Amino acid sequence: MMKCIKKLIKPVYESTFPFEVRNHLDVWKNKKYYQARRTEDGEYSYKPFDEYQCLFVHIPKTGGVSIAKSLFGTLVGHLDIHGYKIIFGPTAFNNYFKFSFVRNPWDRTLSAYLFLKKGGFDKKDEEWATNHLIKYTEFSYFVTNWITPKNIYKKNHFLPQYRFICGKNLVPEVDFLGYFENFEHDFKYIQEKLGINCELSHLNSTKKRDYRDYYTKETLEIIAKVYAKDINVFGYSFEHNKL
Repeated sequence: MMKCIKKLIKPVYESTFPFEVRNHLDVWKNKKYYQARRTEDGEYSYKPFDEYQCLFVHIPKTGGVSIAKSLFGTLVGHLDIHGYKIIFGPTAFNNYFKFSFVRNPWDRTLSAYLFLKKGGFDKKDEEWATNHLIKYTEFSYFVTNWITPKNIYKKNHFLPQYRFICGKNLVPEVDFLGYFENFEHDFKYIQEKLGINCELSHLNSTKKRDYRDYYTKETLEIIAKVYAKDINVFGYSFEHNKL
């Protein structure tokens, strides 16, 4: 009987609640697991956050693996700013230095596509790519046939960036926002702010030509429409590849 109820509840849960609600319900459900990361060492750990009194919101495909590994020697995952509020509580959240990095949406979408086509970061990425990207052999075909306001919520690599760090008023809730296009300069600021002396390692990067070479007028406009809020909030344009 219980199995039948769960089968009925899951589709309603997945289709009824907005993305943010589903996401934060998952964080509450796994709160003890995430809180354990504050005291445990491992591949993913939040111990350095308490040590340096900071919170790093790692938006996928913005150089976050390089940032976390270089600064903290660990990975941090892709918890959004609101998830950190739940895990760390109001006192730590309000007092800790919060930072994140963003990236030009046209460049980020291409990087995510090429990254996943090559297998991604782990087995889950590889399986997702096999199930969803195998028929999209060309980037233009992928954008015209898969990138939609609904589909981009099916994989965190394509989620709008503002979802990770903004509140309802679309204002970033971080103390410092770095730009992928200004990566080394902004990373140096973070180092100085936290008092961490380290070398910046470039990890998990995807080799490609200039992202603008991959776009047509049609695909350019699709990204502009689907990621309009990212473009407006973070001040990007198609030609905006350097600050």
